[in-house]
Amino acid sequence: MTDYVYTSGGFPSSPTSGDSLVINGAYYDWTGGAWKIRNATPFRSEFIATANQATKTGLTYFVGSIDCYINGAKMLLGTDFTATNGTSVTFTPALDLDDEVQLIMGVSASSGAATGGVTAYADLAALIAVTPSTGDMALVQDINKMFVYTGTGWFLIATVTNGTPSAISGVAGAYDLASDGTATVITAASTDPEGFPLTWSYSVTTGSLGSTATVTQADNVFTITPSTDAANAGTFGITFSVTDGATGLVTSASTFALNFVQGFLDFSLPAANITIANYSHILASFGSNTGTPSWVFNGTQLVFQQSGAYDAGFYRPFDCTNGTTYTFTMNIATFPSGKRTTFEVLNDAPGVGSSTELSPEITASGASSRTWTANFTGTAYIRWRTVTTNTSGTYYINSLDISPWE
Repeated sequence: MTDYVYTSGGFPSSPTSGDSLVINGAYYDWTGGAWKIRNATPFRSEFIATANQATKTGLTYFVGSIDCYINGAKMLLGTDFTATNGTSVTFTPALDLDDEVQLIMGVSASSGAATGGVTAYADLAALIAVTPSTGDMALVQDINKMFVYTGTGWFLIATVTNGTPSAISGVAGAYDLASDGTATVITAASTDPEGFPLTWSYSVTTGSLGSTATVTQADNVFTITPSTDAANAGTFGITFSVTDGATGLVTSASTFALNFVQGFLDFSLPAANITIANYSHILASFGSNTGTPSWVFNGTQLVFQQSGAYDAGFYRPFDCTNGTTYTFTMNIATFPSGKRTTFEVLNDAPGVGSSTELSPEITASGASSRTWTANFTGTAYIRWRTVTTNTSGTYYINSLDISPWE
């Protein structure tokens, strides 16, 4: 004889005569042909605890058929107390002095052969094979339907259903992770039709986290924290899942990308990366009367030297899309007094195509932005240059950025 105690799930596949079963507080006996529900008779035991009382003995109960209340609050079986032998209960932690304890126990059971019992059958063939009594109820497991016998036949009274949780919301299909290490926090949402609690999880389903990012989870809140090391750039995919524990998983997938494209030019990269060779796209501007402009890196900035009374500057190609508005931002730490500079957009390489000046001119240090709406799709050039003022000048430039980037 085996006593089964389940918190969820179905019936054992190979029971033997005399086996008993508890599923979510309902008690069944195997009759040799079917599981018969039995009606447990409740018994209440109340007592006032002594200091540090850890056990209560002298009890009689059916294992799995006990509820415990301490000072009116229901305790969780297996966590706050254990009751496994039918004669005693152990409290975790031990009780305090004068705690009021109530134990409600199933102490005996009548046979499910009486009318009104619910019998579980594997299929309709097994149901039809029995000789029922009026009032008998049956659960046919393979079709999840419940029937009652009226004396003339079996009538359907319910279809047993458990709907899957709703589609997950709050999760986007793609995320660009911040190269400065700022975390992306995703709060997923779903509801269960029957109101059961949901369990959330995630898995990396494409690519690999590696050192690109870390993922932490607090129930339905997922925090993706990216690396700040350019060597760890990469992409990966995560599938977020939710279940009510009874039906299948509901999922939602997202891709994540960590890139270290620093706008157009970022002159605050590590010193080892700051060489003219690494910025070969900085091209001296332009024409035949440019003097001899020069630049050096001081570790945090591009130091740009205008020579004499000639305009000087640099330009860079970028891919543009017709109708898209682009914002160019120059951040200059030190701007020579009395100088003037400007942004221009060219539709071909400097000296070949026409140019559009983006007014007004830039005449002071700090971040200055100008916008331009593309009127074609292809390669354009953004040029920053000085405006002739008859004197040399030195500019300490932090960065030149574009948004949106290519």
